[in-house]
Amino acid sequence: MINKDFYREFVSEFCKKLQEVPEKCHPESGIFIPYTFDKYTEAEKKIFFVGIDTAGWIKTTEMLNDFSSNNIDSYLEKNSKVVTVQGENQDGTDRHSFDKNNSWRCNHMSRFWPFCQKLYIYIMTGELVNVTDFTKEHYDLLEGAGYGNLSLVEIKKGWLEKIHKCEDRDLVKELHTYVNGMEKFEHLFQAYEHPDLIIVLGQRGYRNDVLKGLEAKKIESNEFADVFQLGKYNSHVIWTYHPSARKNRAFRSEVLQRLGTTARNLLGLAE
Repeated sequence: MINKDFYREFVSEFCKKLQEVPEKCHPESGIFIPYTFDKYTEAEKKIFFVGIDTAGWIKTTEMLNDFSSNNIDSYLEKNSKVVTVQGENQDGTDRHSFDKNNSWRCNHMSRFWPFCQKLYIYIMTGELVNVTDFTKEHYDLLEGAGYGNLSLVEIKKGWLEKIHKCEDRDLVKELHTYVNGMEKFEHLFQAYEHPDLIIVLGQRGYRNDVLKGLEAKKIESNEFADVFQLGKYNSHVIWTYHPSARKNRAFRSEVLQRLGTTARNLLGLAE
């Protein structure tokens, strides 16, 4: 589910500003809006997974076509189906999709979404379960999660490089600044029923700007993660590595269990 009322004007304004920028300076993918799965509002504990980069999603051209057709809601609806609890995107071909018959690809811990799936189940049940062994009950549990990215527009696929090559760099920088303003976690709390926990997987160097205004206080730091208490909303943030950051599979498995145990303690789920 996506809060269209909250994000409609923001995406429309982004498209309007983007149309003033030369097409050769456009990002490849359209803006990515955080959303929740179907049972988030009724979940016992509300957890958001946040990645780093937005790339390979819905094309910018498709977003601008929806804007020109005065149908931003259509774009937002497609945005909300980029990743499902099963991991498939709108056409089932994206990097986050998996083949359930390919147990290595499905369970490979360096793949972002399978890692999140396994981590979520571990947090909620205390059990480490391979994705290939998920039951309907596991997927029903996953419907209680939310998903977003730190960067609402792509950074690794070359948009920042395009900025330096664009004749009117000020326009692109202005647009980037506009987007940065909406990347603060404050907006997650405004758009969706307050998350009890936000788990950022991507880099250990955290961005102070996204925590601004949340009365964030670091309460724990170890080799796996930094943990913040958000005084404004009585919530927490766990800031850790992207699953592919370490090549050692045993280390990644240890990270998952350590993160899961930390999350269970924060959420009062530990036995």
